[in-house]
Amino acid sequence: ISIENNLRILDSDLSDGNFVFLEGSYLWENYFFKTKLDWLKGESVSLIARLKDDSNYISCSFYDKKIRIKQYINGKEKIMSEKEIPFEISKENLELGIAVNNDKVNCFINGDSVLYSYYLSSVLSNGGIGFKIWDPKINNSKIIIKEVSVEKIK
Repeated sequence: ISIENNLRILDSDLSDGNFVFLEGSYLWENYFFKTKLDWLKGESVSLIARLKDDSNYISCSFYDKKIRIKQYINGKEKIMSEKEIPFEISKENLELGIAVNNDKVNCFINGDSVLYSYYLSSVLSNGGIGFKIWDPKINNSKIIIKEVSVEKIK
């Protein structure tokens, strides 16, 4: 799929964050999900993959100075990998990505692989895509999604 030239705004008006997903992507298995966005405010932006429901998925979570791969199984969070980002990222026209291939997860910033992990749970052998934004303060998370694309990994 590809969404271009359609501005999507994700905002957390009365909460500390928001979570959206693409309906109909549940059966997807191995793919590279990437996006271009403007990160206007908030502590973190996460790209979600292999989403079964809001309690079972994998994410690449991007912060100002670090990145984490988090796996959620039955609502329990497990940080699978974490790393400081060794460079400053521009939050305008930021390109982020997550690739899932069998039991490997790979996170991307501006086309470069920045973090990966193996041993993704077999519970998450398939599932859809989504976005999650978060900040500890209410009404302080906002992104503008400019492009979305998903490519099957063969």
